[in-house]
Amino acid sequence: MEFDPITRRALLPSSNTSPIKLKRNQIELDPDAERFKMEATLGDEDIISTLPDDCLITIMSNLSRDDLDIMDQVSQKFHYISRHPGWTKPRKTMSAFAIQKTSDGHMVCVKPMRFKDDCLVYEITETSERKMKMLKSSYVLYNLYSQNEGDERAIPNTIFTALTQLNLKHSADHLEIFWCHLDSAFTQNIISAFQGKVPPSLTMDGVTIDGGFDFSSFIAEAEIHQLTIVRANVNVQNLIDQQFIRMLSRIANPELNVYSQPELGNKWMPSVQFLRDICRFKFIRLDTISINRAILKELIMVTPSVELSS
Repeated sequence: MEFDPITRRALLPSSNTSPIKLKRNQIELDPDAERFKMEATLGDEDIISTLPDDCLITIMSNLSRDDLDIMDQVSQKFHYISRHPGWTKPRKTMSAFAIQKTSDGHMVCVKPMRFKDDCLVYEITETSERKMKMLKSSYVLYNLYSQNEGDERAIPNTIFTALTQLNLKHSADHLEIFWCHLDSAFTQNIISAFQGKVPPSLTMDGVTIDGGFDFSSFIAEAEIHQLTIVRANVNVQNLIDQQFIRMLSRIANPELNVYSQPELGNKWMPSVQFLRDICRFKFIRLDTISINRAILKELIMVTPSVELSS
């Protein structure tokens, strides 16, 4: 009977093939064994850190002292590299950054790629109380939603400071602003918070604008490619003017979406000149607006792609 020189186990003979012969420092494998090999892959979930402590202790107890020394050296090296000025830790990709006015202040949050995951929320109240917490996306969207119309309090500087810190660890292509008042300092503050790289897609929902806020310059300087205006009213026509179009000409393939909410009293009718201006966009979507037949004819004549909803 032949024995495996490595495992010291007996090699069982086969009816069709002779026992596998092993030479010194060489192992002959069955060619069919390659079919059963599977490449080891690591998923997105962190399995190690979620293991119970007693399970980790059991694993560590089976490691030799040399193995533990190597792990300790590698850990120290990673700790050093993580603080080296020449290395930048990759940011985690998220769905969107959101700045929102709440019932008692403002908040900024980072929305996850999956709706069921938690949001990282930084909130500051009118009493200057600061909170950093994890909340469900559904809670952030529905429970903290505020509709305090007529409230023209500017976004506090602490919100932009928090946004700067969040931007260092997270990245997103979308920025959402809900129920906030934008003043003359907003453009500089938001560009500085994102270190000059504002997300190219912007949604403005229920936003009010100060007389000193230059909307056209903001769109150009922030390089916004996709603009969505929700709960639009007649003030939209004052925002999207000839200057806005000239600024927008610097951006390739811009997209505009305008949504109105008649049930909230925000019913408006765009002028012919307004439609001529916005028709320079590659794609336009106007929802729940009032439009007469004459303006509709103008719209059809000047734009190749338009979508109307009522």
